[in-house]
Amino acid sequence: MTTESRSPAPAAPHADDDETVEHRVPAHRSSPALDERYGRTRPARIRQRWLYGIVGGLVAVVFGAWVLWAGLDQASGSIDATDRAFDIVDARTIDVTFSVVMPAGTQAFCAVQAQDEQRSIVGWKVVELPAQDGFERMETVRLRTTGPAVTGLIHSCWPA
Repeated sequence: MTTESRSPAPAAPHADDDETVEHRVPAHRSSPALDERYGRTRPARIRQRWLYGIVGGLVAVVFGAWVLWAGLDQASGSIDATDRAFDIVDARTIDVTFSVVMPAGTQAFCAVQAQDEQRSIVGWKVVELPAQDGFERMETVRLRTTGPAVTGLIHSCWPA
């Protein structure tokens, strides 16, 4: 049986020990040697910051333009039309009832259509809605059709 004498392991260097640590580099900075080794030169970092600034500025401008466009579009007052009912009068006539919501005092045009079983348009009419004091109104339009209609709808409305 042999006995080996073991020497104590060398002590790990401490950050406070000035003899073991010659140069300290803060975590947020790198040394010039590492920057040069990995191609991180000062001009490249400046270009990168400029690029981030330009891209951020462009994103801000596009977002601001969109906000202005969306806000101005809402401020102009939209016209909303909704189908309410239809009544087939005979094989060549249909009554279409719809409601329109638009700012008071606005004149508008609405396109009304009748469709057959294959969803083909068999009747179409553009009607003028004169300005009114109220905000919402109900309208009934009689359409002459080229064939038997199975439904009548409002297609769209727009300001005059």
